[in-house]
This record gives sequence, structure tokens and C-alpha cells, in this order.
Amino acid sequence: YTLMAQASAGLYSPPSETDTVIVNDQIFHAWLDDGWKDSGTFGGGIQLVRDGETPASSSSYIELTKDDMVRHQFKNIKIAGAYSGNKYHMYVTYYDSYTKCLKYGKFLFKNGWDQNRSVETSYRADAAGSYVIDGYDAADNSSISWDVGEYSAIKIDNSGTEPIPVVAYYDKQNKKLKIARGSSSAPVSKRYGGTIGTGADETPWTYTSVTSPAGSSDFGRYVSMEMDNSGNLHIAAQDVTNGKLYYGMFTKSGNSYEISDSWVAVDSTSSVGRWNDIKLENYAGNSMATCKPVITYQDASRLNTTSALKIAYVDANGSWEAMTSPSVYEAQDAKLSTIV
Repeated sequence: YTLMAQASAGLYSPPSETDTVIVNDQIFHAWLDDGWKDSGTFGGGIQLVRDGETPASSSSYIELTKDDMVRHQFKNIKIAGAYSGNKYHMYVTYYDSYTKCLKYGKFLFKNGWDQNRSVETSYRADAAGSYVIDGYDAADNSSISWDVGEYSAIKIDNSGTEPIPVVAYYDKQNKKLKIARGSSSAPVSKRYGGTIGTGADETPWTYTSVTSPAGSSDFGRYVSMEMDNSGNLHIAAQDVTNGKLYYGMFTKSGNSYEISDSWVAVDSTSSVGRWNDIKLENYAGNSMATCKPVITYQDASRLNTTSALKIAYVDANGSWEAMTSPSVYEAQDAKLSTIV
């Protein structure tokens, strides 16, 4: 199966900087194209395309790597989308390792499939930091005092008049998990050089700083998230301090989010939670017991062995059970994906 049928494509093997989502039976891909193409150049940056359509030379890019000439500049790409108003609203979040900020981009795809490209409107990185979620974009990184968004997860609330992006992410500077909810389907923040520029939305994002589990002074790495049909957030994240994996369910309160009960320790053995990925067995539920989340993750102490991959699920009694997944191959330090 070929994602990008170009001879000069710069996808790595394994292509860790990729993500895929299915929306209304349509498949969309996001990936980082920055492999060496010849002796002096490398691929363009982050691309977002619909499956089967030909990536355009420039219009399919969320952000171009060559703008800062930093290879591997963009990390931990996550994709999400919604079908609304007879169009596909597709989003990508990603970490800019050069300016240490969390960014997003959005493409509005028309309903009809078009091999030659079907994007109607693009919201993507510009010189004003318009689509920075947290932190700030900058021309150089010599005086940066922030570091946010190295790990993120995005879901779309499609329950209102327009799709609203919701992002959970790790604030490395403050060692906290945060949630940002957009004020519109394409919030404009103008976060550049440590200041908010002219033309930004009045309140582009509402931020929730999440209380960490007791005993953790560094929490939120490798965050993953799902949203049930009631708009509740189901979040899994690593307790960096103690090497534990936690789960929490959050309900919406205005434009903020509150944990419905408290963090639940899913797995406390060894050093777990790396590259976790959460899915729900039942999206029509409204609690941990009825939604039945399933989480895949790695045990960092067993990397490069056949016993590093683990799976946790909610049993019939509403309690978490964790097991080592039987595997023929050794697990590498790379992103996982779960299908339920």
C-alpha cells in the first residue's frame, strides 16, 4: 500500500511521523516528508491528504520544513476530523521542535472526491503565528522560554453549529497536562515572538490546566485521547515521576473541562505508559464502565524485546486489567496505534 506515490518521497521506515483517520468512510493521512531527496535538499514538511488524491506540490502542506531549514523539525503528528456542512473539516496538531510550541493546521475538503485535489480552504502556518495553540512561533530560538506540546492528541466536538477542535497536550516547561478548546472551527491566535499580535481572535483557545495524580510532579507525557458521543474526554497519560499509566474521564464545563472523578492508575508496574493509544469499545456510553476504554502502550524497561507491548482494558466488574501482548517481533521505541 502506497501513501505517497512520488519517487522523491521522504517517508522513513518505519514512518513514525504519520497518522491516519477515517471520517464518514473517507480516509485521510498526515505525514512528515523530510527525507533526503538528493545531495542538497530534503522533503517539504507536513502533508495532509485524502486517500487516493494526488498530493499537490505546495497546497497539500500544513507547514514547510524548509522555512527554518531544520530537519526533523516537526514531531508527533496527530490527525482528527469531522463531517459538517457537507464538507470534511480535517485537522493536524504537531510539535515544532525548533520553536518548542504546539501548532495546528486545518484543511476544508469538499464532499466530492477529486484525484487532483479537493481542498477548498486552508488554515496553515504563517509568519504571524496564527495557528499556534500554545507557546509562540519565532524567527529564531535563541531566547525561547517555553516548551509545550511535544505530545498532543486532538479530537473534534461536532455537536454544535460548527466543529470545534479540542486538544490535550503535555506542557514540558510546567510538567503538566493541559487541555485547549477552540472558540471556533479555526481559531486564530497570532502567537509570535512571545506576544499576541494584531488580528487574533478575542479568546481563540480556552485552557484547562489539569491537576496531576497524587504523588506525581511530572505528568502528561505520551498523552492520548478519545471523545465519546456525549462530548466527554477519555484521556490516558504517563506519570513521568513514577513511570505509571493513568486514565481519566473529563466532562465539559463551559469551555473548560473537569475530571469526572479522579485519575485511575491503569498500570503501575515497571516503567509503563510510553506511546500509549486509547480507544473506546462503546462511544455511546458516558462513563469508564459503559465506554470500556482499551489502551495499548509500551513498558520502557522491556524495549527491544517481545514482551514490551502491553494492553489494558476495563473488565466486567469495571476495573482495569493489564496484560502483556503476545508478540513475535521485538518492540521498538515508536508510536503505537489501536483499533477496537
